[in-house]
Amino acid sequence: MNASIALKAAQKRKMLPIIALLLIAVLSATVFSRVFATGETYRGQYEVIDEKRNNVIGLTASSAGIAALISSLPDDMCTPIAEELAEISKGFGVVIGALILEKYLLTTIGWAFFTIVIPLSCLLLAASKLMSPTNEYKQILPQAALKFFLFGLVLFLSIPASVHVSNLIDATYNETIATTIDVAEEAADVVEKTNADDAKDKQSDETPWDAIQKTFGNVGNAVNSAVEGATGALGWAKDRFSNFVELFAVMVVTSVVIPIIVPVVIYLAFKALFGQQQLVMMRNAALPDPVVADEQDVKSEIEPVAIEDRTDES
Repeated sequence: MNASIALKAAQKRKMLPIIALLLIAVLSATVFSRVFATGETYRGQYEVIDEKRNNVIGLTASSAGIAALISSLPDDMCTPIAEELAEISKGFGVVIGALILEKYLLTTIGWAFFTIVIPLSCLLLAASKLMSPTNEYKQILPQAALKFFLFGLVLFLSIPASVHVSNLIDATYNETIATTIDVAEEAADVVEKTNADDAKDKQSDETPWDAIQKTFGNVGNAVNSAVEGATGALGWAKDRFSNFVELFAVMVVTSVVIPIIVPVVIYLAFKALFGQQQLVMMRNAALPDPVVADEQDVKSEIEPVAIEDRTDES
């Protein structure tokens, strides 16, 4: 009688880890998935990405404007530079696309991690607990669940981490970006003013570059310093081209390269800190095999009962 009671108690304890896993799966799919699938949760990351996107849009317009200005310089001496700047402006479009993708992957991966990855991992672990010790899938399912969970965790952490790292790098170049955009806007204003003057005076032989030199000679600003410090039109064009090449490289690194490198670094860190053997030990410590545990519990509870029965018989 006492042995049957002990066996029933052991069976109930066997179901506790399974119930806990199912509860985690339900909470993850119904509660946490809603929290991490909304943009409000990622407000800080959204602000960083939007600021970077606005900077890239400004650089795109600026590079296109500077390319148009350089192409209008006399004797076509800067035409190759203008063509390269036009190609860079197209490259900025790729960076904008990467930023938009990164922004929407935040909520998408958050939803997938808590709606699919965690529930499925819990279900695989729960299924392994119900299998007999002789079933070949009893050891395969926990390993698959752990690998699947770690894969999802790496993706879930990678984008917020990459946004943070990119923001640290971008902060170093914010002043350079602002200066470059200001220079391009000043140059665009000069070209617009020159075109307006040409419309009024068809007899004027003044070129856009002459207007830039004349206008910048009367205005004490950053653009004036850039033009006067360069050796004429060619030097000024080379300086602008160098600025855009540097900023384009920075944007590619922070918007394309880092989001690829960060998941790899996180994966290698997990692999170094928690190898397969350590993960299995952690899993066994957190959720011990109910079959083995139950047999030990039943044995420990049945043996006193058997001793008491033998004592009564004697």
